[in-house]
Amino acid sequence: MEKNLAFLYFIIFAISYGLIFYLLLKSNFEKLFKPGKINEIRVGYFVTSFLLATIFSYGVVKIVESVYTLILK
Repeated sequence: MEKNLAFLYFIIFAISYGLIFYLLLKSNFEKLFKPGKINEIRVGYFVTSFLLATIFSYGVVKIVESVYTLILK
């Protein structure tokens, strides 16, 4: 079961990272930074996308794990 959860975590993380990054690109996220701060904006996109995707993936895996244990017991 651990391998399946790790695989599920990776898949959900990859998909959610892409979606969150896309949504940040479509938003006005760069308006939070001063004009001309290109590297800071890139780091902001990466860190925000990474953190949100990590939290989302962890939550989904925990929900799946809880449902799995409820069904088996």
